[in-house]
Amino acid sequence: LAERQAARATKDWPAADRGSADSVIPKISQAIAAGDHDRAIALAAKLQRDNPGAPGASLAHGDAFAAAGRWRDAARSYAQ
Repeated sequence: LAERQAARATKDWPAADRGSADSVIPKISQAIAAGDHDRAIALAAKLQRDNPGAPGASLAHGDAFAAAGRWRDAARSYAQ
């Protein structure tokens, strides 16, 4: 499900922006602000997969989980 949500959310983005933290993190923040936690989590998961080990990707994923009240998942993301 998360894969499909991320694919739908990013399908119209230019290819160079699909995995770029500079372009994706603001979209994650917008989704969180709009209360669209599933979309925020999906985008952050894709960002993390596309940028393994990048601290910003882990923080964004943790923030998305935290906004959804998924505290354990947030803690795991922050720890990565």
